[in-house]
Amino acid sequence: MGYEKIRVTAAFAVDIWVTARKVTGKGPGIAKSHKWAMRQEVRRILKANLVGLSGIQLVILDGVGRSLDEPEATPPISRWRQEFTVIWDDS
Repeated sequence: MGYEKIRVTAAFAVDIWVTARKVTGKGPGIAKSHKWAMRQEVRRILKANLVGLSGIQLVILDGVGRSLDEPEATPPISRWRQEFTVIWDDS
């Protein structure tokens, strides 16, 4: 006797850090560009939902993500975080 499946809900976050190799007249522009590209790829993967491959029922992006840049660090760090919730059935 018992349950056949248990619905699991879990919260996760993806953090992206990009450091500027050197400070130029453009500032940390290249690092921000790389951060943007990785951010777009993370969001694309999360939105794909992976239902057929992993048993995931639903992926919910919790907000649009947030920038957590650390310009005072040496070298400066361009950082971004996306929180998301995943729901799946566990047997």
